[in-house]
Amino acid sequence: MIKFNCPKCHTEFEVDDELAGARVACSECDMHFQVPTLASNEGNSFVNGVEESVHDSSGKLDLSADLAEYCASGEQPPVPQADLVPPQPSPQQKLSPRQRRLASDFRMMQEHFKDFPLIHLEQAQGNPPERYVVSYHVRGIECLKGDQVVYRNYHEVEIKLPGTYPRTPPTCRMLTPIFHPNIEPAIICIGDHWTAAERLCDLVVRIGEMIAYQAHNIKSPLDGEAAMWTDLHQDMLPIDGRDLTPPES
Repeated sequence: MIKFNCPKCHTEFEVDDELAGARVACSECDMHFQVPTLASNEGNSFVNGVEESVHDSSGKLDLSADLAEYCASGEQPPVPQADLVPPQPSPQQKLSPRQRRLASDFRMMQEHFKDFPLIHLEQAQGNPPERYVVSYHVRGIECLKGDQVVYRNYHEVEIKLPGTYPRTPPTCRMLTPIFHPNIEPAIICIGDHWTAAERLCDLVVRIGEMIAYQAHNIKSPLDGEAAMWTDLHQDMLPIDGRDLTPPES
């Protein structure tokens, strides 16, 4: 582990050795500087256990130096975002295309759902994160009791990013009970439309639309009973009709 202090406010930090040389920002005073190498005792800071990225002088994301590496690896480059900048590694510790994508996803998830009342980012595990727990404060169906519909207004979803992400889609499952034609306990069917360029935050919104019955597919269901109920009760849908896309800041 590398222990160091912010050179401006002297806040103490401790990070993994592999992050030596990464450029970050202090969580207390917002000063930008580098994590020291193992032989040094000066450095940078981290926020919530995940390294903060910094903007270049123009304030825009510059991925031109990484395009050749993406092409060679077969991965799609991330969608450029003006407010998301991947970590700036030292020449000795260059981050892989996947790590840069994960870091970009994390920043975008934080920004997209900040202060949004319907979708919350509950957990982000990994550095950069590879597992998320997201909560939805929307109305869905928990189960049927005879002919009675039991509604539920709070839902949790686990999203894992596999080693082949973003070429292959995330794996998603419910952590709370739900009754939906395209969701079963072990998996959420997110469809066949995933591409490496799709934003993780957009997938999170899409799952919320499924929970609220704004989106469903009864032609190839995971839950046959739910598909039959959905087909017979179209007049009750959606269960929650609110817009689940956060406003652009």
